[in-house]
Amino acid sequence: TLCDFNYGLTGLFALPFGFQLSTDITMYSRRGYVDKQANTNDLVWNARLSKQIPKTNLTLSFDGFDILHNLSNRVYSMDSQGRSDTYYNALPRYLMFHVIYRFTKQPKKKN
Repeated sequence: TLCDFNYGLTGLFALPFGFQLSTDITMYSRRGYVDKQANTNDLVWNARLSKQIPKTNLTLSFDGFDILHNLSNRVYSMDSQGRSDTYYNALPRYLMFHVIYRFTKQPKKKN
């Protein structure tokens, strides 16, 4: 029996000086494949540190994806003939900085 499953934890933490840390850690598992290379465990940890600037509509955030660098850009799978095919289609580990401006406009009141 082929089985792909995942489980993990998510957290959101308020830090000093108005910073906020959100994080998640997930174990992605595959089981039941004849080829031992296809039975994998990938522990993926992501995090975001953000800060909302008071009296402005700006939010600054910094994201880290796959901090532990456990993802591989090699994926094993089985086709209909039972052969193992290899695909290279993952973007492992990256950092990203965001500047977010929240634009709000109140509608005009009707007289």
